[in-house]
Amino acid sequence: MKRTAAIVLAISLVGLWIASAGAQGNVMLYFDPWGSVGSKDCPPIPSMIDSAYVYAKNFDMWLSAVEYKVDYPPQMIWLSEVPTSDLTIGNTRDGIAQAWQYPQNAFTSLKLVKIVFAWNCTTCGTQDIPILVNVNPHTGGLTAIRWPDNAIIPGVGMVSLICATVSTDVTSWGKIKALYNQ
Repeated sequence: MKRTAAIVLAISLVGLWIASAGAQGNVMLYFDPWGSVGSKDCPPIPSMIDSAYVYAKNFDMWLSAVEYKVDYPPQMIWLSEVPTSDLTIGNTRDGIAQAWQYPQNAFTSLKLVKIVFAWNCTTCGTQDIPILVNVNPHTGGLTAIRWPDNAIIPGVGMVSLICATVSTDVTSWGKIKALYNQ
């Protein structure tokens, strides 16, 4: 009997450990409306108007509010934004808090805001220019509010890149094939 209880307890603890090891909720800026492209090069046309999107991902809950800030580099001139929330305090440039009348499904990717900006560059003279989603400077938090218990859930700000470095190396097909023949 003791052995069976020990086995059940061990399986339960492993299950809890696996459940707690899930990905942490994050907020990130993307350059496409579907939330999949996290980097982009400077366009060849100076001052071109473009758009970006901020998404909440991996929160795995019903979300009723979120707060964060986007640190824009000098290569992006923030012009305006269109939030998806019913109530918005602030903006992504200075710190934003968003809330919805009805909870939003954050079990999948949740679009938070569409940003309209102008490019302030024409070439990628500098590589790996970061666009960081950070804590709201007015509250000190990058958090989400879970519905229905209104628990405060910490989030992680992710980094997008302008002019991302693509690693390359000069080689031959023979050397590549040799990697797979080992």
